[in-house]
Amino acid sequence: MPDRLPRDHELKLRDFVVIRADERYSVGRVQEIYSDGSAHMAWWNTKDGKCNPAKKWYRAYVDRDSDLGECYDMKGDPKARLWDLVSRENMIQVFKWPHREKQDSSPVMLPSAVRKYFGS
Repeated sequence: MPDRLPRDHELKLRDFVVIRADERYSVGRVQEIYSDGSAHMAWWNTKDGKCNPAKKWYRAYVDRDSDLGECYDMKGDPKARLWDLVSRENMIQVFKWPHREKQDSSPVMLPSAVRKYFGS
């Protein structure tokens, strides 16, 4: 498995990226790209908040009432969407998510090729 996205890889808006976050991996979608290679990413996760490769994935939103401070759904307030600035060294792999690109209103499974980062 690659441990870092090559420096010469050109990120594009709306790319899906596997990201190393502490000791685990997450999925983000590029919202804005900066000249130093970093990018603002909108987060995706499974309903249980554990990046489970065997479950469907949802958009992540701020939820002050939940234990984790976030919730996972396909419909929510766009202003409450969870995002973060991710440095280039934490980007592992860009991937295509054909089911997500075809169906943007329902949760879908991760592509098989990237499930390996999440324990499957």
